[in-house]
Amino acid sequence: MGDVGFLPEFVGRFPVTTQLHELTEAQMVEVMSRPRNALLKQYSALFAADQVQLHVTQGALHAIARL
Repeated sequence: MGDVGFLPEFVGRFPVTTQLHELTEAQMVEVMSRPRNALLKQYSALFAADQVQLHVTQGALHAIARL
């Protein structure tokens, strides 16, 4: 009984190494706008709290992704 949780605790101490690849502009636009908790949706909700409607054009979204 004393070793309950031993394995996750032990494995959790190993460093994780992975390779990350740069997102393309199209992928970045998708990440900013499509998921349920996307940044664009979060900012829209923040502005809506002050009765401000946020409208971001596709051109602006692509410009942000390029940055």
